[in-house]
Amino acid sequence: MPINTYVIKIASRCNINCTYCYMYNLEDSSYKKQPRFMSNDTMEVLCRKIATYSRQSGVKNVIIVFHGGEPLLVNPSFFTATKALLDEHLKGQGIYYSMTLQTNGTLLTEAWIDFLDKHEIDIGVTIDGTKDIHDQFRIYKSGKGSFDEIYRNLKMLSIKKLGLITVLNPEEQAPDLYALYKDLKVGLVNTLLPLHTFETYKQEDEQKFIALLEGLYRLWKEDHDQGKPLLLFFYSILGLKAGIYEGHEQMGITKCGSLIVETNGDLETVDTLKSCKSGITASSINIHKNEIADIFMEENISLYYHSHQHLCTTCQQCDKRHICGGGYLPHRYSKVNGFNNPSVYCNLIKHMIGLVEEDMKNTASEELWNRINQENEAALEKSAYFNDFYLLESFKTEVA
Repeated sequence: MPINTYVIKIASRCNINCTYCYMYNLEDSSYKKQPRFMSNDTMEVLCRKIATYSRQSGVKNVIIVFHGGEPLLVNPSFFTATKALLDEHLKGQGIYYSMTLQTNGTLLTEAWIDFLDKHEIDIGVTIDGTKDIHDQFRIYKSGKGSFDEIYRNLKMLSIKKLGLITVLNPEEQAPDLYALYKDLKVGLVNTLLPLHTFETYKQEDEQKFIALLEGLYRLWKEDHDQGKPLLLFFYSILGLKAGIYEGHEQMGITKCGSLIVETNGDLETVDTLKSCKSGITASSINIHKNEIADIFMEENISLYYHSHQHLCTTCQQCDKRHICGGGYLPHRYSKVNGFNNPSVYCNLIKHMIGLVEEDMKNTASEELWNRINQENEAALEKSAYFNDFYLLESFKTEVA
């Protein structure tokens, strides 16, 4: 899969100071060398070269993610100018694009919501669970927690398509977390396992994470509300097992097609690798002097791009590898073996895959289950049998 997703760091600074942030508080400090905001000139060059690369690579759909730092620190006029550039260089050449803004949610106002809606920019907000958990980690520079402002904004403001990211905490309780998602009427939730390597992972937390994910899964599966949130972690396992979904960078069999664009125009691999060691994502490729395809000359982009194919021996021999794909690349890192390891969350992921598989087996007909388990799934009408399964009452949900 060619690159089709561009995570653009339009701001290299943030108004809060999350304790676990891989940009500011872990191994990497390269943000200090970046300009505070991306210039219009850099964005113009980027849009033009995205169009060139997309035409050459046959990419018809491009995803633009405005990221940071905190992207709402940027002047609104930057987004207006960017949309005009995308319309000119992509839409004008028959390349469809969509835009999403990932924010911490503290700066959202009615004016911002109206502006982003007018410019067709979807909104993703990070909220790390209930107040007591969230406020331990997602804090202002003063040390004050940010939950109250985010919750107030999400409850008061009308966001048409709201997606959430939650970095899971082993002390969180599943009923409380799921109730929060329902309360906020969120459409999609991406529950993330914390960025741990073999040097930082606490084995004693494993059973707590399993209990949390298992509890969330049961609540989600048994919720027959058509407006219930789509929990991506479980949906991904379902789709991968059924053979109609290739996954994403954290799970699956797909090649990873995202590219980070730093504020100065540097092109880098996935920025969460900064949690492993300083400088690991650095490249010599910059949008002002290179084409996007030049990024494949960098060794670390190939490592990320093929991360679900280049697996350690343990993963190669595992019967779950076609679903988990070895897990998320940063979770495999150790100072001894580099990325030549299974995920630190291997046992947890295998447990959850087994749980979902067992429910699928019990819910589907024997004929459907046998079809799902056929090895030569390429010859099957994948979408038909997945739709048959997905619309079974136990798993019914509305996909946004």
